[in-house]
Amino acid sequence: MKWYISSLPYKRRELICRSGAESFFLCWLFCFLAGTLASSTAEASQYSIHPSDDTFVSNYTGNGSNYGLEYLHLANTPTFLAYAYLKFPLVQIPENEVVDNATLGMSTYAYGSRSVISVSYVAFDDWAEETTTWNNHPSDHATPVILVSKFVEDTDSYIQFDLLKNIPWPKPFDIEDGSLTLLLTLSYGQTFLASTSNLAFDLNWLPTLNITTHTIDSSTEVSNVPLPSSLAMILSGLMALRGSACLLRRKRQLPSTK
Repeated sequence: MKWYISSLPYKRRELICRSGAESFFLCWLFCFLAGTLASSTAEASQYSIHPSDDTFVSNYTGNGSNYGLEYLHLANTPTFLAYAYLKFPLVQIPENEVVDNATLGMSTYAYGSRSVISVSYVAFDDWAEETTTWNNHPSDHATPVILVSKFVEDTDSYIQFDLLKNIPWPKPFDIEDGSLTLLLTLSYGQTFLASTSNLAFDLNWLPTLNITTHTIDSSTEVSNVPLPSSLAMILSGLMALRGSACLLRRKRQLPSTK
């Protein structure tokens, strides 16, 4: 005599149907999550940004501004000091992007002696090239943090500074307030750098901040996975499959017993 699932007690039939449907659901859910994680790709972006403001200040000028000159002057001698400031707008970089690389590219075209140029991060961004002087320059408002230093070997050369080589910025790229201020200083002697914002001899001489970022789609993050409408429809369909699974189970024979 053969037994069919329909002839089993109700509780037994319910357990068999439920286990089959739930096994199918768990397998599908695992495949869905695996596919979601596998499809989470990082989108890379590159930015080349010129300064919105840049100038230099020196102890020779006091309250005088050096705005409008076609160069940036660095100096460090017993009697003459000059620092350069550059402000880069970062409004085009979304706040959810992660910065992977950042370099500052500049050209040197004259120097009095071979020296080391240091690039420092300055937290104070509320300054303008037209009004910045020795007596009110940004370093009065915040202590600069040296990011990188580089030896200047030749005149008329293009130099690049890896801004993330040694230490991370205290507040990486100031993306939240939309600006980044860098301070350039010299270890000794004098150096002239390629010039300023809209006054360079050639666009290729403009100081350039090159940034590479990547963005991870927030919908692919496991901790923040939203429930799209399509997934809700699929889950509803799975509930219907539970009933269908029971009907299919009833048609399958159990091992025969005497």
